[in-house]
Parts: sequence; structure tokens; C-alpha cells
Amino acid sequence: MLIWVGEVDEGLAKRFLIAIWIILLALVAAGNLFWTPKGVHGILLGGVVAGINALGIWRDIRRLVRLRNVAIYFIGWTARMVLTILVIATLVMKFPDKFSLLGIFIGITVVPITFLVLVFQMQIIGRKNKKEETDK
Repeated sequence: MLIWVGEVDEGLAKRFLIAIWIILLALVAAGNLFWTPKGVHGILLGGVVAGINALGIWRDIRRLVRLRNVAIYFIGWTARMVLTILVIATLVMKFPDKFSLLGIFIGITVVPITFLVLVFQMQIIGRKNKKEETDK
């Protein structure tokens, strides 16, 4: 099944992956200032799992574009989600006083936060480019 025509923007993907880790560091730093160690450990666990999943998604998207088969993407996605659930559940059950569930949720949101930041960045750059074109 052909679902993608074209190439993947390598630059945008690299900026996205780098931004995930930068935003995670900012969340952990803010958590250290305003929250308990349990919450910070949760943010770190959720953020690291989300960042690793983003790397896996990037790999699957490149494979999807190369092989033109959507099943490859969904098999990888399903495997990562099952592994993510197992890792988080195991750590939370093994060390119940070490991780905050709210912190894990906040850490996982690093990916959508990064997505929103990059969308706003692209909107601002697009407006600047349009303004420069109209000024000429």
C-alpha cells in the first residue's frame, strides 16, 4: 500500500529529536526547582522513554518511505508501545516510591510540547519569509 510519495525532511527530523532532549532537560531543571525528587524521577523516566520512542518512530518513518509499506510502521509502533508499557509498569511496580505517575505523564508530554514549539517556529519563519517577499 503506497501512502507516502516523496522524501523525509532530514533537517526537520534532526531538529525535532534534538529539541526533545533540550525540552526534557528544561523540564527536569524546572522540576528540580519546584518539585520533589520523586516527581523529577518520573519526568526523567517519561521523557527518556518518549525520546527513545521518537527515535524509533523516526527510524520507522524512514523505513516506511523506503519500503512503501505501512505495515512496517505499525508493527514497529506496536512493538514500541508494548515495550514502553512494560518498562514503565515494571519500574513503577519495582520501585513504587521512586517515580511519580504525574511526573511520568509530564515527561511523556515532552514530544507533543516539542511538536508545538517546532510548529510555532515554522509559522514564525513562514511569516518572516512572506514579509520579506512582499517588501521586495
